[in-house]
Amino acid sequence: MPKSKPAQTPIKPAAIKSALPESTAPSAIDAATYPARIDELLASFKAPVNAASRAWLEEQMSESAARDDGARVGSTTILDGVIEATHIAQESLLAGKIVGYGPLRHRYCLDLARALADKVAHFDASIVGAAGASAEKTSSLRESRDDRRRALRVIKNLTASDTAAQARLKKVRGRNERPDERAQSLQGISKELSAATAGVPAELVHDAGVTHGLSQRLNGYAHAVVSTHDTAHEERAAVAAQYDAMNVLDGRIRHELRALEGAMRDSRKSDKSVPELKIAVLRNGRKKKAKAASGTDAVPAAKKPIG
Repeated sequence: MPKSKPAQTPIKPAAIKSALPESTAPSAIDAATYPARIDELLASFKAPVNAASRAWLEEQMSESAARDDGARVGSTTILDGVIEATHIAQESLLAGKIVGYGPLRHRYCLDLARALADKVAHFDASIVGAAGASAEKTSSLRESRDDRRRALRVIKNLTASDTAAQARLKKVRGRNERPDERAQSLQGISKELSAATAGVPAELVHDAGVTHGLSQRLNGYAHAVVSTHDTAHEERAAVAAQYDAMNVLDGRIRHELRALEGAMRDSRKSDKSVPELKIAVLRNGRKKKAKAASGTDAVPAAKKPIG
């Protein structure tokens, strides 16, 4: 995890894990251009990959390994890498100059990129929609907090000398942190409000700002709190699933780009017309691995920190 990842952070999420950790999410306009840009590249690699070949290629990298690798790089970074790599390697690929990696396999890579591009293109819209819904719910629940505060003040003022009522009020107030506890609290406050105003002259009840609708609204908010929580949970799960799928695609595409790079490097040794494939999405990965390796070697076994 829109990846536009969260650009992975990152919808590759409740704090949602970003599908795009190494870059920021692109604007909706920029993200929307990726499908068309990949389609332009696909036009040169016309031979489709059949189901058997696709299944074999997918087996070369497990879904879990692809997900873990993909979570390290933003989806837009991956797509930019595919586009750049194709422009560099296309002529050699179509001419059959790259030994070990042909146009059919690159078609598979572009098919993956097209699926990722479609997700990225819709990523920002999904996040914006979820954010808008959350804002609307927040506004609605803010109103419930105002009514809750009003009801609590009325009950306190009308039952100041009633020790038992004050004890009940303290209990129903609770901490109100969990949605189910908050809902129970709202319902309890509504009940105490009705009890507190039952024996009070109507003009004083009105003077205190209590209306017939206040108690009803408190009960309505109680149901809304639970509903809002459930809906938000479902939305977070949907966005998390989107990130997850994007991470898998990121990892598989990155695997293909590594294979292409290696094949081009070896082919270039005997044919200098094959260009070098130097793209940031692979260069960054090598730097991180080299840094990790040098850090391990730099610490003698006896000096490694404990724990």
